[in-house]
Amino acid sequence: MHRYMSIVCVSVAWFLAAHCPAQSAPAKMSGPLPVGIVGLVHGHVEGFFQQSLRNRNIEIVGIVEPDGQLVSKYAAQYGLDRRLFSSDLEEMLTRAHPQAVLVYTNTYDHRRVVEICARHGVHVMMEKPLAVSFEDALAIEKAARTGKIQVLVNYESGVRQQMILFFTSDTTL
Repeated sequence: MHRYMSIVCVSVAWFLAAHCPAQSAPAKMSGPLPVGIVGLVHGHVEGFFQQSLRNRNIEIVGIVEPDGQLVSKYAAQYGLDRRLFSSDLEEMLTRAHPQAVLVYTNTYDHRRVVEICARHGVHVMMEKPLAVSFEDALAIEKAARTGKIQVLVNYESGVRQQMILFFTSDTTL
């Protein structure tokens, strides 16, 4: 299951950058897609690391995680450079310039992550569910529209079909 989830994550991140340019994103891809990881608390991050670290089409340019134990665990387990890690999302976005971020936080942090990423024109893919409340869902939609970014929710059903929820100002997608 982790393999399928990580393949979906890489595919979704690539789709975001290639087909849904943000305000600050370059028009054409040249080289691997620069992505950021926000949070290491969701178990699907392991599947993403297993697949993405061997994939030449993606480059992890920054990881945000405030929990030092999780940082140590994943840095050691996957041989990740400690310089990739930050405890502050704004700092990572400014320093690393990802075109998309993959969110592996708890659901309560989804709204905050999208609002910050939208200010930087960075697309977001998160694990389900989108939000913990209707109020948060509306705030996420507003931030995505204002920032002209795509927000996707990764959802794998029992038959391994992918449902992706888009919040976009472009209704032609």
